[in-house]
Amino acid sequence: MQSKSTDDAVVGMKPSLMPGDVIANLRRKRLIGRCMIAGVALVLLALFTRVMSEPLRHDEHIALANGWLYGRFALYRQISYAHLPNLPILLSLALHATGGAYKFLVARLITFICWCAFLYAFSSVVWRISKDTQTTALAVLLIVTNSLFVEYEAMLIAVHLFPICFASFGFLFFIVATENGRARPIFVFLAGLFLSIAVGFKANYLVVVPPFAIAAFFVPQSLSLAQRIWRVVVPLALGGVIGGLPTLYYFLNHTDAFLFDVLGYFLGPQRAYWSAPENAATVTGLNLTSRVLNGYRLWTAGSTLLIIVMIIYCCAEMVMSSNYAEIKRRLASWPLLVSLAAAILGITVAFVIAPSFPQYFMPPIPFAVLLLVCLLAGRSDEQRRRSRPLLATMTIATAILGGPTLFQDLPNIVKPSAWEGFGVHKIAMQIRGEFGPRREKIRIATLSPIYALESGLDLYPELASGGFYYRIGDLLSPAQRTAFGITSPKTVGELLEREPPDGILVGYEGVLDKPLVRFAVAHNYRRVEKLIGHDRYGAGVLFIKPGE
Repeated sequence: MQSKSTDDAVVGMKPSLMPGDVIANLRRKRLIGRCMIAGVALVLLALFTRVMSEPLRHDEHIALANGWLYGRFALYRQISYAHLPNLPILLSLALHATGGAYKFLVARLITFICWCAFLYAFSSVVWRISKDTQTTALAVLLIVTNSLFVEYEAMLIAVHLFPICFASFGFLFFIVATENGRARPIFVFLAGLFLSIAVGFKANYLVVVPPFAIAAFFVPQSLSLAQRIWRVVVPLALGGVIGGLPTLYYFLNHTDAFLFDVLGYFLGPQRAYWSAPENAATVTGLNLTSRVLNGYRLWTAGSTLLIIVMIIYCCAEMVMSSNYAEIKRRLASWPLLVSLAAAILGITVAFVIAPSFPQYFMPPIPFAVLLLVCLLAGRSDEQRRRSRPLLATMTIATAILGGPTLFQDLPNIVKPSAWEGFGVHKIAMQIRGEFGPRREKIRIATLSPIYALESGLDLYPELASGGFYYRIGDLLSPAQRTAFGITSPKTVGELLEREPPDGILVGYEGVLDKPLVRFAVAHNYRRVEKLIGHDRYGAGVLFIKPGE
């Protein structure tokens, strides 16, 4: 009681009447708080400019086109999409709510908003586990400087970041729902909802579901099994079912096309396409050995390596303590077990699909960081005190390793002309300008659908996925191409013969563009003299229908 009264008295005192050490402590806390606010603002600005400045990539064509055309054409059956349906649904809502102007820029802004939401949820999870500012700062830094997150994968209008964001909210809600030995069904429901929504973006994030489904039967331990079933298991399952309704709808109503797009495509024609001699040299991971080596290379670089080192350190520290009762208590923590299980499952699923691409190795990283946080949080006060210098060193090392990549585009914050959204829009307006003042619907054939959509032109649903399904079309039977709304290099000419386009845009997809060029030349399409913009894949060439 006396200590509390003394503290209250100190808080109520004027600074001039406080003891010198108390004043110094308050000033130090204020300085640390201001530095953290400045650091958060700087990181967010750096992420914003990274998202805005990252060059357009192939994945974004299929994502944005499916988002804009969602509702106009049947997803999977008329427009092909290689993942579960949540991203097209989200983009459709956002693009139509903003009127459809500057579609690419708006979609990239959605990606940045996702980044902000993800960092909020992730840092909240870390804080609730650790109750430590230094650990929280280190955990967030391990994410925002990780090469797989800040090089380009998580900067795109694609499925790479969105499921991680929603899974982090699922983790947060489950912690809130079960902390202090109680069960709060509404938050359990939200946990199930957000975990299911995460899976609905990308199927390989199904790995987040089993750990929480199992945990629901064991936490909180203060409740009986029957209470846990009704207050935890049932709300979690109900939230999962509701969050999975979009996926369930397409599975039930477009079963064959749905299963082909999200499963058969990866296990069959895509693997066959990349295994062809002319393509095999451009990818890695066509066999399990090369996938393992690729994973080893990606997971033992930069801040990911520091995560592994810190986990090993914490495990060694725990074992060397020789206090087996304490070790058992720490390992029985459900956040630790869930993080460990999700990380292991994420590592496993990374090697399923061939060939391997960097984004396949992203899922386990956030859970590996949370595993580290759980290990750090379970230490004794003495262990925490002794490891402060090590944590500070790791924080500095993390910033040194990943900072240059994170901050590389920061100068572009004052140069909107360098933002990719405006660059894409400029190219699109060039394309639109070549058709003059015509106002009726203009359709162009292209494997780069973003430029058509950004310019307000129409396109073929068979080409809305860009080169992804077009390039494997010749590996399918005619019946499959018809059923799944797919054309191919050998059959695209027949499509264009039936419905001649007003223009043909090529130049960004290399050899895949050749059939379109042949059609344009054979039908006397006029080639526009000047090139239509440049992106990282090439320069655009526009052909216009005779008489236009």
